[in-house]
Amino acid sequence: MHPVTSTVPPPAVAWEVREQLTGRYRIGTPDAEGRFWILPLNLSLGLWRGEPLGQNSTWLRWWNGTGTATRRTIGRQTASMGN
Repeated sequence: MHPVTSTVPPPAVAWEVREQLTGRYRIGTPDAEGRFWILPLNLSLGLWRGEPLGQNSTWLRWWNGTGTATRRTIGRQTASMGN
């Protein structure tokens, strides 16, 4: 498996997270930081501006329940995005 990342190109400032409940999707509500809590993962997903891989861009990023950015893992690949 190879690493996969996701960036959000400008000027995209609005984005949605949809959750399936009782067979229907509903648009999630972001918190004060603009992040969406994903209950089954016990993590929130949000946008982060930075240059972790030599590419200054807006990235999708995971945070834990205390608001700390997490390391992301896909298969056996693990990387740190820094803060």
